[in-house]
Amino acid sequence: MSVVPSEPGTKLAHSMDLSNKVVTVFQTRARLAQERLTERVQRAFREQVAGAALSPMLPWDLAMSWTRYATDAAQRWVLFWDSLRQRGNIHLADKPRGAEREAAEIAPDVRELAFVKEALASIEDGGYPEALARMGALLGRDAETIPLGRLESNPRCVATADEAVAVIREHHGRWQRTQSRPAPSTA
Repeated sequence: MSVVPSEPGTKLAHSMDLSNKVVTVFQTRARLAQERLTERVQRAFREQVAGAALSPMLPWDLAMSWTRYATDAAQRWVLFWDSLRQRGNIHLADKPRGAEREAAEIAPDVRELAFVKEALASIEDGGYPEALARMGALLGRDAETIPLGRLESNPRCVATADEAVAVIREHHGRWQRTQSRPAPSTA
């Protein structure tokens, strides 16, 4: 281990000496790597040329390799267009058609739905936050009840009943559209 001197002139001389050593090592390694690469490329080329000279490609070998290539290209072409066709079928299955589209566009009055009536009726039983918590539990898939303290402390949650009904209308419309769609075919 070498000790680095504390004087500025000797520090500079030491750093110059160190940088010269690094440059020398880098140049040596780069030169050796280039020589090894050149040697390996030449050896691979010689092996390929010797192999080609020992077994020249005959006309029927050329025809066979061309037919293999053409078959592969045709199969890939068919698979590509088939996958596009399947994606198009899935897209069309997701879009409602004719009467289904009209039924999806005409949203029923969500105030007439049983769970909305139940939630709105419960406003008088426990207040708006309780009804909102019940609606959240009814609408959520694996939803649990919402802690009332969180609803009461958040002024955005204690909104008008009309805003809650608008959210329910949108959710019910999405649910109704998903229930009326036919399952996509896998063929």
